[in-house]
Amino acid sequence: MRLYLFELEKLIRKPFYLTAAAGSFLFTAIGWRVYAEQADFHAGEAQAVMLLLMELHGLLAAMLIIIFTAPVFAGEYSLKMEELLQTAANGMEKTACGKAAAVFTLSLSILGILLGSDYLFIRCVWGKESWRAGLMRPAAEELDTVLAVSCGRAFTASFFLGICAVILLAGAVYCLSAFSHTPFQSAAGAGIGYFACQLLYNWGIRAGFLPAAYLFSFSPVVLARFQLFRKPWEGKWFGGFYLWLVPVITIVLCAVFFLSGRRRFLRPPG
Repeated sequence: MRLYLFELEKLIRKPFYLTAAAGSFLFTAIGWRVYAEQADFHAGEAQAVMLLLMELHGLLAAMLIIIFTAPVFAGEYSLKMEELLQTAANGMEKTACGKAAAVFTLSLSILGILLGSDYLFIRCVWGKESWRAGLMRPAAEELDTVLAVSCGRAFTASFFLGICAVILLAGAVYCLSAFSHTPFQSAAGAGIGYFACQLLYNWGIRAGFLPAAYLFSFSPVVLARFQLFRKPWEGKWFGGFYLWLVPVITIVLCAVFFLSGRRRFLRPPG
């Protein structure tokens, strides 16, 4: 616990991370101001705005964990006296676990605060009744879909899927950090994979190749998009077996990531 708190304090004190989080909140506040008076719930526009905001927050949380995680893990190979003392005192494996827990906690906190602020904004500014008025109505941007979930259920599922996305990205960057020589290489690899999954998912939908869409719907990108609208092939996204497969896939992929990266990552420095 002491090692975990030490690593968490180091992350919080870094000004770059605080600046990135503050920029995310500022952008959110501007978006609220712009859309609060323009969105028409009866036309499905407000729900489309919420989908945009939640997708943006999922993207921000995902990119922040990529930025946070790579330098932290790469610190194991640095010659900083503080890092070497921690590794010598606690062992490489325990130190690495403490770093991973600290990064995951901070990223999950950012995700939770962003989604929680969205929920309060909906309840206090737009009102819960306005959300209900848009249920089962075609969305302004997604004409082939309708909003089919309540406000509370949408945010619950969004946070649940967001947790899976953060865990998957943490495992991916952990693995990439083990096989790369610099933090930039691991962060760049995670970012390229992030957007590649997004492109493959969209291609699967637009090309009508549903197996590809199903496959990449479990990727961190798609989990971070928080699908609030029900499409014909996503009838069980918020219920049934489909949603509950998400943590299963997450656990399997994380096991692959960590086992593949663990052996080289825990090698003696130098």
